[in-house]
Amino acid sequence: MAVNPTAEDVAVIGFGAGLTTSTVLANPNIQRVDTIEIEPAMVAGARQFGDVVARAFDDPRSHIYIDDAKTFFSTRQKQYDIIIAEPSNPWVSGVAGLFSQEHYRRVKRHLRPGGVYTQWVQLYEFDVNLALSVIKAFANEFDDYALYSGGRQDLLIVGTVGGKLGAMSSDVFQGNLMRETLEAFRITSVADLQGHRIIGKPMLDNYLSNNQVPANTDYYPFVDQHAEKAFFKKSSAKDILKLKRIWLLTNPAQQKKVLGFHTRRRGTELTRNSYDATFLERLFKDNLLLKHYGDVNVPVEPYEMAVSVSRILYRCNPNIVEDTWLKDAFWLSDITTVYGVPDLITPFWEVLVNGECFPHLPERVQSAFRFFLAASQRNNVEIIRQGRLLAGADFRVEGFSDYRLLHMLAAYERLGRPRAAAGFVATLKDLGELSLENRVLATHLVDEARKLTIQTPQPIRVQ
Repeated sequence: MAVNPTAEDVAVIGFGAGLTTSTVLANPNIQRVDTIEIEPAMVAGARQFGDVVARAFDDPRSHIYIDDAKTFFSTRQKQYDIIIAEPSNPWVSGVAGLFSQEHYRRVKRHLRPGGVYTQWVQLYEFDVNLALSVIKAFANEFDDYALYSGGRQDLLIVGTVGGKLGAMSSDVFQGNLMRETLEAFRITSVADLQGHRIIGKPMLDNYLSNNQVPANTDYYPFVDQHAEKAFFKKSSAKDILKLKRIWLLTNPAQQKKVLGFHTRRRGTELTRNSYDATFLERLFKDNLLLKHYGDVNVPVEPYEMAVSVSRILYRCNPNIVEDTWLKDAFWLSDITTVYGVPDLITPFWEVLVNGECFPHLPERVQSAFRFFLAASQRNNVEIIRQGRLLAGADFRVEGFSDYRLLHMLAAYERLGRPRAAAGFVATLKDLGELSLENRVLATHLVDEARKLTIQTPQPIRVQ
């Protein structure tokens, strides 16, 4: 509703507990909500939630249909401003068809110009390839789309036809009832909604086009054929949520807005990381003293990591630095550079690099700490330089290589140098071994370089 503030007619696929329908009806601008649920027992059971979902049952604007969603739309010509799809898990028999490209192709005809379709995807008991198959099917049918987090293991895909997704409007917060309803979820502003954003079409489309995972279709039901296996293996596709790291690192101007959102809400891994980043900033400013915190509010792990790394300032033991302190320093850098604003703890890294112990450390460890400093400063040139020096370093630190590559690729993106980035990517041995966020960002940069090559006219040589 923030993306389409003039919406009046809404369809909801899947009744569930009735909370979505009830929340939509809190908006006084909404004239009608059609909710389609195939299982009557779901609707009957939802009544047990009482006042929490009362609007879904009692509001005259609410209309509940016991029907199959595909049948419902195929037998009606009605169009909507918003369609919200919340079907059951894709591994449930018959449900995967509501995540297919053909379904999106048919249902988008029921959107008015500027209409918005929102797809909820459960990332638990799923895997990354299955999620990518659904996203690709969605992307193939909608002109613009963006991914948002809906919790620790839930994904929302928001798309539109006939143009680009509009900027979010604060009008949705004008009504008292809607404002009170959203406050229950600690959402009080557009910035809070934007804080859920993960990644959008411009950055993700190239990867989807080049990825070997097929789009989920009725004729090639990739999800239906593989979802049960993911269910029994208790797999998770939550790595999709880590794509937010790309957006944060390549859009520094947005980080303050997102950081403000995350420090107020600690319900997800992303929000906890951002809270920890601001905690560390204040902790280092206070020289590791907890004078501003009560015992209950102190994040234990970040505090212990900060104290561990700080020991290098007065205990110079190169072996301990490489085996233990470097691991903790990597964690501090990752948290504060991705989930915090530039220069969040730069003074700490500067003191460390300029300390008496630093010249006695192995060269590759020195490069690692210089890399942490450059990443904190968003010093793009130095990030790339130190990153190249670390290319052959074999640290016993899980995730360090992916961290290094992500910051290097983000530096190329911030510098606007896709050709140089493409040259760097060409030196990497196996892109398939990289983390998902590195594969997505590398593919984007290579494609941007290709576009520049096509656009640049070649000189004509006269014989």
